[in-house]
Order: sequence, then structure tokens, then C-alpha cells
Amino acid sequence: HAVKAIVDAHGRIDALVNGAGLYRLNRTDDLDFRETYELLMRVNVHGVLNMTLAARAALEQSRGAIVNIASIETFLAGSASIGYTVSKTAVAGLTRALAADLAPRGIRVNAVAPGIVDTPMVAHLTDDERAGARAKARIPLKRFASPDEIANVVLFLASPAASYMVGSV
Repeated sequence: HAVKAIVDAHGRIDALVNGAGLYRLNRTDDLDFRETYELLMRVNVHGVLNMTLAARAALEQSRGAIVNIASIETFLAGSASIGYTVSKTAVAGLTRALAADLAPRGIRVNAVAPGIVDTPMVAHLTDDERAGARAKARIPLKRFASPDEIANVVLFLASPAASYMVGSV
């Protein structure tokens, strides 16, 4: 419905950003481990695939771009967030597979794998001074990213300036 509404209103779709995602603490000994894991996979992975499939035809007409949001946890697994780590790693793999599949149709697919971004999703770190300090100590810049910093990378990947980038995470 969203894709149809956009095409009806604007005649085309030039870029799709698959940015919806959930983060939940998730360990194998949690009582709701499987339930939480499956929820994270449904939202973080299946959501990317479903939106991509829905927008594919419109993006093909405009020779558009898809930018998926993965996570630093694609490369640095967190012990307390198994489902999130696996789901975002799957987004990175899905990005590469979709890039190979859709590039011949003129659709570029890439992903951004940001570290900790100062959003409500990380309130557990910004509300707890000690937890936030520990997290920042592991970051080379010693601070969280702002949403605008990530948005600028997404904008670049969606733009003609990244016209030869395909399958990058």
C-alpha cells in the first residue's frame, strides 16, 4: 500500500531506505528467547525483503537505489543481543544477494552498518551514565553517532554520486 501511494502521488520511486528495525536484549537462557529471536528476524530481515519486493518494479523503472540499515553488530557480535546480531548480519547478507540479483535490472543495493546512534533505541545507554561511558570507551571517536551523520551516508548511497557502488556494507 505504501509503495502504491508513493507511485500514485509522485509517479516514481527513486530510493528505498529499509530502516525499520528493533533491538531487544536476547540471550539463549531467556525464557522468551525464541519468541524474541523470531520477532527480530521478522522485523529486521523479513521487513527488508518485503519492502524490497514491494518496491522492486517501481525502482526498476527509475533505475533507483536501495539502502538497508545493518549494524556494527554485523561485524562485532554482542553477547546480550543474539537475535539482533543475527538479524543485522542477515541484512548484510541479504544486501549482497539482492545487489547481485537486482543490479542487472538497474537497481543498486547497499547497506550502512552504523555503530551506536543516539536514538531512543539506545536509551538504556544514554539514561545510564556508567553504561554509556563504557560503550563510548569502545568507540574510536568516544561518542555516539547522531542520526544526521548516518542520514548523510544513506543520502550518498541513494544518490547518483554512488552510481558504481553495489553490494557494499
